[in-house]
Amino acid sequence: MRDLVVVIPGITGSVLRRDGRDLWDLSLSAVGRGLAAFTRTVGALRLPDDVGGGPAPTHAAMEVGGLIRGWHLWPAIAGGPGYRDLLARLDALAAGAVRAFGYDWRLSNRHTARLLATRVEQWLHEWRRDTAQPEAKVVFVCHSMGASWPATTSRCSAAGSTRAGSSRSARRTAAR
Repeated sequence: MRDLVVVIPGITGSVLRRDGRDLWDLSLSAVGRGLAAFTRTVGALRLPDDVGGGPAPTHAAMEVGGLIRGWHLWPAIAGGPGYRDLLARLDALAAGAVRAFGYDWRLSNRHTARLLATRVEQWLHEWRRDTAQPEAKVVFVCHSMGASWPATTSRCSAAGSTRAGSSRSARRTAAR
């Protein structure tokens, strides 16, 4: 039996867009365009204080453009290779079975968990139908804060995760 594989990036690991333009994709080339552009971008990413546990209001909403795939950089803080290699390796192992769940990391974990549940249910339904594998399950591959949402599943591989503290926090939040 072949299961569905869902990759969930860490916080800031998803590309955020507005009006078709990437606002959050801290690739090395984007950083090279200058810190002034970075400062404007951070301002454009700001959410109103009263967003709470729901979606962003229309004027602050972003489209999710998938996972950051290339080398990226937080100026003077950290950098990393993005998710291109991970996705390619997983696809080589489970061709066609890999899905990437990008999310607007500015929003609440509760809201994102609801989106994840809806999306995974849809992907799993389609996967079972298209592969004629009615017993297929979901295997989560999570990085960092991405491990917070599937904390109650039986198969979750978490890398660089604060899973114990984050998942406890997410469960307490979801219980309220």
